[in-house]
Amino acid sequence: MIMLAQIDVDPEYHPKIIGRKGAVISKIRMDHGVQITFPKKDDANDHTIKISGYEESAIAARGDILKIVNELNDMVKEEVFVDARVHSRLIGTRGRSIRKIMEQYSVDIRFPRNTDPDPNIVTIIGNEENVLDAKDYVLNLEEEYLQDISEVELRDSYRPNFGRGEEDGGAPGSGGGGPGFVVKGGPWEQRAPDTASTAEFPSFGGNSEPPRTVPAAGAWGPRH
Repeated sequence: MIMLAQIDVDPEYHPKIIGRKGAVISKIRMDHGVQITFPKKDDANDHTIKISGYEESAIAARGDILKIVNELNDMVKEEVFVDARVHSRLIGTRGRSIRKIMEQYSVDIRFPRNTDPDPNIVTIIGNEENVLDAKDYVLNLEEEYLQDISEVELRDSYRPNFGRGEEDGGAPGSGGGGPGFVVKGGPWEQRAPDTASTAEFPSFGGNSEPPRTVPAAGAWGPRH
């Protein structure tokens, strides 16, 4: 006899029941020969999981799901402050690094969403002992990554910043696009001397007679 069984499960647990790439729920379906349907996100009854199959098989599949739920209920959830600047390094390329950590400690690690009030809070879920071990490991990685960030920032602070010009109005080395290194008092800034000025070129001696003019030399020497 075909029957329809239903079970109410917190939507937070649904991904765990489904498993990665549907591995967990597919095994339950194959083991008992049943159809299992999860509610859609916009469903009013977003807690209800439906199981369709022969009565004995549907009850057995329901028992497997409840077993998973009970294990999840026994798990602890701990929120850990982890500087948001290191989240991308913890996650790694395509999530490889964080998956490795979760598999190593048999925990689930969730990072904050854009809508969460604190972007630094990371949630670790699992067996209490595993959660504590994973927490220590993540915090050690955070310390290591923050040290790397501090070293990079320190190097950058000593690096000269040659600006793009004076249009940004920034000071040299301030990162605001200032004029960079400026030489003051160069010869190009000096005023050309006034050779007719007696102040700049005073007469040597008391004779006020104007100096004699020396004939200019031609291309073939002085004229005679």
